[in-house]
Amino acid sequence: MRSLRIRLTLWFTLGFVGVTAIFVLFTFRHLDLQLRRDTFSRENNGNPNWILRGSYSEEEVHEIMAQLVQTSLIISLPAVLVVILLGYLIARQSLRPIESLNQQLQSISPCTLGQRVELPEADEQFRSLQRHLNEMLGRLEQSFAEMSEYAAKVAHELRTPLTILRHKVEQSQGRIEPELAEDLQEELLRLTHVVEQ
Repeated sequence: MRSLRIRLTLWFTLGFVGVTAIFVLFTFRHLDLQLRRDTFSRENNGNPNWILRGSYSEEEVHEIMAQLVQTSLIISLPAVLVVILLGYLIARQSLRPIESLNQQLQSISPCTLGQRVELPEADEQFRSLQRHLNEMLGRLEQSFAEMSEYAAKVAHELRTPLTILRHKVEQSQGRIEPELAEDLQEELLRLTHVVEQ
């Protein structure tokens, strides 16, 4: 999939080429009809009183129209290249706020969820996107804070029972099998480590 910048450039260029082609086609058709239908008057350079009247031959019409097409192509080719460049620059400038948003969002991590994105020189559509992203970051920040608080409460509540269990296993080492006591101590140490993390 092509980048949005290239697609915008192509649409801009296609629009220009389409409008130009329609204009040239109507101009070409109108000139062709005029050359075939209308008569002309030519003054004789040698004798200004002589005026020749008539119409263009089929060969003259074809020659004039071929020259028109050639001139149109010569003029329109550089114009299309300028339009492609202009379209690219406009698309690049239009998408600059999105690039800024991407850079700002990449710098946000779970530790920096309090940071918000800013677009000082953006259109209303981009400001709406900025507002929604900042609201989402606020919800994420609140969720992370609630999860951290809940995890801290759970860890605090689990520390005491785990410590009591470890002491009871240590005190009852003579009454239970040594392998079982060792396995229980290992599991309790692992659980204590998880709770501390």
